[in-house]
Amino acid sequence: MTDQLQGLTRVAEHHWTEADLAHRAWRFGPVDRPPYANYVKLLPNGDVAGELGDNEARWRVVDGQLQFLDRFDRISTKFDQAFLDGEGRFALAGEFLQPSGLAHHVLREVATGGGLAPSGAGLELIHRPPATKRRNLVVLRANERSLHTQWPRDITDEDRSWDLCLSSYAAKENFGHDEFAEYQVHHKGMKLEALHQLLHKGSPLWDYDYITLPDDDLMMSWRDLNQLFAICRRFGLDLAQPSLDPAGVHVAHPITRRNERFLLRYVSFVEVMMPVFSRDALLACVGTFGETQSGFGADNVWPKLLGEPLNRMAIIDKVAVLHTRPQGANYDVDGAIAEGNRLQHGYHAPSRVLEYGGIRANRRDMQRWASPAADELW
Repeated sequence: MTDQLQGLTRVAEHHWTEADLAHRAWRFGPVDRPPYANYVKLLPNGDVAGELGDNEARWRVVDGQLQFLDRFDRISTKFDQAFLDGEGRFALAGEFLQPSGLAHHVLREVATGGGLAPSGAGLELIHRPPATKRRNLVVLRANERSLHTQWPRDITDEDRSWDLCLSSYAAKENFGHDEFAEYQVHHKGMKLEALHQLLHKGSPLWDYDYITLPDDDLMMSWRDLNQLFAICRRFGLDLAQPSLDPAGVHVAHPITRRNERFLLRYVSFVEVMMPVFSRDALLACVGTFGETQSGFGADNVWPKLLGEPLNRMAIIDKVAVLHTRPQGANYDVDGAIAEGNRLQHGYHAPSRVLEYGGIRANRRDMQRWASPAADELW
């Protein structure tokens, strides 16, 4: 074993934990040939994210040793050797055990600009705890023009299944007067970079099962948000978004326009306008928030970080929100596109906007549909 391990220092013994491995990014392939994949993540749910084959479907740690499993849950590679490069990044090597012949594979850690912000220094987060613990969270980056004060309150406050965190960039004198927000904070920055700072290591905002990050120019109701979170939970989604009301004219991606024949559609793409993350999915993706100002390109990277799942990313047609303002009204669109292209290139993330299948909205019975490109979905 030479080529991809040249110049590295062998580590005598290293016992891994799942947490050690899940926050890193890797390049993967044989030791003596070009890599199979340039960006691989070991997801907290045990999936391997990256453009890999059936032999690298899942991962686990046994007695401090990383193992890859194939799609039949058979061990495919045991990584029993560890190395360090001059910058403190690891490489793991081991035998490929499938019957195609003896080979050695290597996982080589690659640098990432992402990860959790280390602390929330400088943030004054005002917390008003609710009487009853809720499992969902809305984190709204907003100013004085935010529409959230106009959201119809078509359910009672007691029936609300979500807390609200108001991340304000309003004028300082207009901050702190929201009557029902459980959290309020005033800080500067574009949407994702500000939320990266807010979702720092140890933040109380991680104490929720599902977290959505809407823009402040969306019109929806309190009941819409309850239903959105309930559908995510019911179908075990990791990343989702509501559909867009066809009455609106500001629809950047036609796939996001509401399709009334469906309760939800499984897709390859969820846009940055109002993503709904499971906690584990947000942990896997939040590092990208600190790598972009405009937010462009991040929503193309997220599916790659989650392993491009066929049945855990969806547009929820049962819930439609109205987008009221044109895209790019407040920033340099050409600069944002260039920034997005750089971000996608760094993660080897293509632009894919595909439908894989869905759950039909049928009064008599909820019927499933799969596109020809996703025969294995059901």
